[in-house]
Amino acid sequence: MLRCLPILLILLLFFSGLEGCAQRRSTLFPENFGKQNTQNTAARQTQSSNPYQSNSLAGFWEKFKQRMLKVGAPTDRRQQSPHPDYSPNDPWEYLQDTPGDYQQDQQWFPQTPQDYPDYIEQQPVSERNLSPIRQVAANLPTGETATTPPERTVSAQQQILASFPEETPPYFLPNTAQTPTPKQPVGAKTQPKPRSALVQALEKEYKPLTDRNWIPNHSRQATAVRNGDFITIRNIRNTTYRTATDYTTSYSEATYPLAELTSVDLIEVPFKGLPSVAHVEISFGFADGRHLGVSVEARYEVGESYDPLGGVCNQFELIYVIADERDIIRINTDINRNDVYLYRLNLTQQEVRTMFVDIMNRANKLAAQPEFYHTVKNNCTSNIIDHINKSKPGAVPSEYRTLFPGYLDHLLYDVKLVATEASTFKEARTLAKINSLAQQYGDTEYFSAGIRQNLY
Repeated sequence: MLRCLPILLILLLFFSGLEGCAQRRSTLFPENFGKQNTQNTAARQTQSSNPYQSNSLAGFWEKFKQRMLKVGAPTDRRQQSPHPDYSPNDPWEYLQDTPGDYQQDQQWFPQTPQDYPDYIEQQPVSERNLSPIRQVAANLPTGETATTPPERTVSAQQQILASFPEETPPYFLPNTAQTPTPKQPVGAKTQPKPRSALVQALEKEYKPLTDRNWIPNHSRQATAVRNGDFITIRNIRNTTYRTATDYTTSYSEATYPLAELTSVDLIEVPFKGLPSVAHVEISFGFADGRHLGVSVEARYEVGESYDPLGGVCNQFELIYVIADERDIIRINTDINRNDVYLYRLNLTQQEVRTMFVDIMNRANKLAAQPEFYHTVKNNCTSNIIDHINKSKPGAVPSEYRTLFPGYLDHLLYDVKLVATEASTFKEARTLAKINSLAQQYGDTEYFSAGIRQNLY
């Protein structure tokens, strides 16, 4: 029995299709109407006048053709619309819902609403026979005429939450992931973040500082204050040595007039067994016979000593030692037993004053902004050459001898920067050696004049 059902359905569709073809043929060819049976034609017209009210197979077929196959007279569809919300007063609304039904019937209905732009606006929404949902949608404002939306109804829970103060609302935790961080106003100072002990230890190790556990000879950085033509220098060192590590250090303050600044001398101390490496110092002379020494050194902490490799690795800070001339000379001639050479530099009085002021400014800067000592780039020789070139531009050229301080005196002699009457550098170097003179006049008040007797 079940196997026969598909066959029966096919036969029913076939016969109903024949009937529909006959009706369609009678519509397309009206000349055949006279040959048809009048009673059958009248019955079919009565049945098909409203096919949606017919429960016969033909009625269902008519609905299928009109809905799916789009076959049939358009006048029937206009008179019997399947859409209950369709109203003849608003044909454009129905076209938007079912645009495919009436796109071909252009004589009866326009394609665009621009053909009657004022029709919908003049007619109220309540008179268009729209469903409640479409009435609400039609009352919504458009983009051009949109106004402020009506106030929403606030629930009782929202009213309770709104009544609490914003500073400390109860049972309320802010969502930091969604809440943006407020921007700091321009010029506001931000609170520094606390640093860990490890970061502080690393900064103390790899950042130049002024507050370390220095040795007594490097415990203070000299500074200078200028008042017109007078310069007052604080923390002038004066050390009495018993050994290289056993000494007594004192600091004083003195004022020097720039007008009485007359000369500047270069002091070179080669290292024992390594003559190409030397420590270079300078000494300024005044008209009243006083001399003030300046030594650019690696600043040592307690337990440290000079190490060229450590100087490359930022192990030491840089310090400008401004001291009595006896201090920086006798430590080398009497304690360390190094050869010491003293050369008068061939500079004018104005150039000497310029160099002196530049060195005082450099000392003040180091007291505020410490720097690392570097064995090659920021040492005694490089800083002194910079001061000489600032007072007399281009006086010391850049060459290999500037990298080896033991040859600096020879370079200065070659560029005529050493004031001497010697015809050769060897003779000038012999006259410049002051070890015996320093030991001879070390404990007298004529120390500075005694070590320079060969220079006059």
